Amino acid sequence: MNEQFLKRMQGYLQEEYEEYLKTLDEDAYRGLRVNTAKLSVDQFHDLKVCASQPSSICSESFYIPKDIKGLGNHPAHLAGLFYMQEPSAASAVEVLDVQRDDWVLDMCAAPGGKSTQIAAKLQDRGFLVSNEIESRRAIEYGTPRLFAMHDYEHPSAANRKGNEWLV
Repeated sequence: MNEQFLKRMQGYLQEEYEEYLKTLDEDAYRGLRVNTAKLSVDQFHDLKVCASQPSSICSESFYIPKDIKGLGNHPAHLAGLFYMQEPSAASAVEVLDVQRDDWVLDMCAAPGGKSTQIAAKLQDRGFLVSNEIESRRAIEYGTPRLFAMHDYEHPSAANRKGNEWLV
């Protein structure tokens, strides 16, 4: 591991640094998050995709056993019903506490987990802009598989002519 990184972490963590080093040798958790824009958590469980344990971080997130393989090719995943995401990754959106009608700018959208979680919390209302550097991934992976896309015209659109905004 990069020595400069480790020194920086030691400075940040101080007396907790040794515990942090121990965690680096542990197996990573695996998880998934139900795309509630497409189905409820109960409906997902009815599909019996795999064994899972609920996460305390997010009600739509679940830990899955390490030995389960191939979920990325499961028909429910390909249909966008769930997203492979370690539950702690869902914590950012949980802390943000997105509500219907909110306007959200996701400047770190790649690979899309937070954006799909935000879109579900907006419940077909509000506005989400996701900054995705890979247009192919945004089109092929995010739309329409994971997102429920809707046309939206901002109230200020009446002040727009072509690609120019009239202020």
